[in-house]
Amino acid sequence: MKNKKMLALLVVGATGNLALGATSKPTPYVMTGVVKNAQGQPVPGVEVYADNTVYYDMNVVAKTDAKGRYRIELPHDVGTWRPGATVERDYHGERFRMTLYPNDRAAFQGSVGAVRDFIWKLSGPHEGGVLGEQMNVFHGDGIAYGNLIVTLTPEGPLIDGSKGKVLVIRPETSVVKDVPLGRYRMTAKLKGGQSVLVQAQGSEAWATSAVNTFKDGLYGVRLSFNTRLP
Repeated sequence: MKNKKMLALLVVGATGNLALGATSKPTPYVMTGVVKNAQGQPVPGVEVYADNTVYYDMNVVAKTDAKGRYRIELPHDVGTWRPGATVERDYHGERFRMTLYPNDRAAFQGSVGAVRDFIWKLSGPHEGGVLGEQMNVFHGDGIAYGNLIVTLTPEGPLIDGSKGKVLVIRPETSVVKDVPLGRYRMTAKLKGGQSVLVQAQGSEAWATSAVNTFKDGLYGVRLSFNTRLP
C-alpha cells in the first residue's frame, strides 16, 4: 500500500535530444519516449506521467512536443515508477479525455531509468477488453436482434485526425462495442435487403440515413441511433 505522502511534480515538455524508441538505452532517473497514433504519426500535447509506486499521488508529468517526444526527470526517491499517459482533444463541440498505454507497463527503478513509447489506438483488444467506444442501436418493433445490418461511414476525420473506415456491423444486441470515436453516417437494412429507417438519438427526424457523433454523458462515451421499419 502506498504511504499517503501528497506530492505532485510537474516537468516541462520534451526538449533537447530525446530517446526515440524502445531500443534506446535508458538514462538513470529519466523516463523518455515518443507517442504516435496507429498510423505512425507523432501526437503532440499528450500528458505523459511517471507514477511512484510507494508514495500516494506522487507523479512527475510532461507533455509531448511537436514530434511526439517527451522527457521526464525523476526525483531520487524510494520506490519504483509506473508509466502512463492521457490525451485530451476537442471534437465536434465536446472535450474527450482518453487513456494511452505504453509498450511496456512494467514499473522500473528510478536509478535505472526507462524508455516507454505509447501508441494512441482508437479500437482493438486490450487486456481482456477493447479500446474503442460503445454504440447503441435501438431496434424498433418488427426488427429482431441479429436480423439487422448496420453500415457506419465516417463523416470527416476521427478524433485522432485519421481518415477512419466504413464499418459494416450485424448487432446481436442493442450494444456494439469497439467503435473508433468519431462522427458517423448510419444506414441500416434487414438481412433480406429491406431498408430500415434510422434516427440519431436526440433528433426527431427519421430517414434512410442519419448522422451522429459520440457524446460523453452520464453513462460514459456513447454513440446512439434508433431504427424502425418504414
